[in-house]
Amino acid sequence: MTIDSEKIIFARLASLEDEISFLRQNFTTINDRYSEVLVSLKSLTTYACEAANRAADSAEKAAIAANKSAGAAKKAADSSILQAATEAAAAHAEEASILAAAESAQATKRATAYAVEAVRMANEARRAAEEGSDEALI
Repeated sequence: MTIDSEKIIFARLASLEDEISFLRQNFTTINDRYSEVLVSLKSLTTYACEAANRAADSAEKAAIAANKSAGAAKKAADSSILQAATEAAAAHAEEASILAAAESAQATKRATAYAVEAVRMANEARRAAEEGSDEALI
């Protein structure tokens, strides 16, 4: 083997080492970004779940309050005027309970939509990371 061919081989090995180092750096960067996206998705999903739970709790408390209000109004009904007031209070309490339940359902729907969007974005990030790592290997 001649000195020239050895120089060519060593130069090629150095070039391959540089390329491997570059690919490792790209992989580390892509992996770090993907990990950050997953952490963000986890947080977003947690917040959406908490919001839905709070909305459900609020609806439950509104129903309990409406029930107690109707019970108190029934106890106070000694005359026909109080009876009419009781019925009005019960109707109002029922309406308030229905409204709270509807708002809770709407909040849950919004939280679900945001969670779906977060999952979609995470999937896109994963695909981009995979495509980026595939391109880096080429």
